[in-house]
Amino acid sequence: MTDLLCRYGESFPKLAAQILHRDRHKQRNFREETITDLLMAGLTAFEPFVFVDFPTNESKTGDDMIWEFVAPNAKDRRRYLRLHIQAKRAISGAPKRDPYWWYRELDHESAKGAGYGSQAQRLISSCKTGAGAVPLYAFYHTLDALDPPEVEGVNLMFAHHLLPLLRAMPPVKGNSRWPSSDRKIERWRPHFMSLADVLCSCGGPIAIMPPPEGMALLVGPVSDPFSPGRLADRLNELWSSQALADESDVDTIEAVEDIPSETTRAIEAHRSGRWVAVPWYTAQPAA
Repeated sequence: MTDLLCRYGESFPKLAAQILHRDRHKQRNFREETITDLLMAGLTAFEPFVFVDFPTNESKTGDDMIWEFVAPNAKDRRRYLRLHIQAKRAISGAPKRDPYWWYRELDHESAKGAGYGSQAQRLISSCKTGAGAVPLYAFYHTLDALDPPEVEGVNLMFAHHLLPLLRAMPPVKGNSRWPSSDRKIERWRPHFMSLADVLCSCGGPIAIMPPPEGMALLVGPVSDPFSPGRLADRLNELWSSQALADESDVDTIEAVEDIPSETTRAIEAHRSGRWVAVPWYTAQPAA
C-alpha cells in the first residue's frame, strides 16, 4: 500500500498536466476544482486504506484541501499532522507577445471588501490556531508550462513564501493587485516541492481530508510503518533549504500527540461501518 501510494504521488502530476493540456482552444480553462476532484477520485482506488467522501456543507475555512495524517499508535507520540492547502492553476499570459505562465488569482479574495492577498493571509493564520497544522499551496500546470525538474503537473509550496508580499500589501482594500511578476511561475519555482515529497516521505499516510471538494480519510493497519513525525521531519528539511530571511512568523513543523476528536470519531466510524456526521464533513458507512 505504501509503495502504491508513493507511485500515485509520482504519476498523478503527469496525468494532471495532460488533462489541463486538453482545454487548449476551448472557451474556458479547466479550473483548480477539476484537478482536485481527479486527485480525490484517484485516491478511491486505495480503499479501504483510503476513505474518500464529500461534505454536505461547503467548508468555511477557505482551504481547498485539508490533508490529515494520523498514526494513533505511533511510538514516538508524534501521532498527528495536518496540511491546509490552497490550490491554484497556472494559465498562459500574453500569448501573442511574450508568452509566460502565471497564477492570475494567486492574490484572489472573494470576500466583499477584502484586500487582495487576504485569502493567503487567512490560510496562514488558520494554521496558527491549532497545533500540527502546515499551510501549503498546490499549483497545477499544463503540459506547455512544464519545465523539469522543478515545474511538474502538480507542485506544492509553503504558503509562508507569500509573507513578504502580504506584509507589503497596500492599506487600501479591494483595488490593488500584486504585480503580474509576483504571480508568474518563475517567481515561485525555486520553492516548489513535488506531490511525491508528501506521499513518499512518511511511510504511508493514514488520513487525508480535503474540503470543500471532497474528503479522503486514509486508515492503515497498526503494523503499517507510517509516521506523521517522519513527514514533519521531511517538511522541516525542505523548509530549511529554502527558508525566508525573516522567520519570525514561521514555527518549526511538528507532528503532535493530540488527535482531534472529530478525526478519531471518523476513523472509528469508518472501521466499524457506522455512519457519523461531524461539523465539517459527513462520513459514510464503510462498504
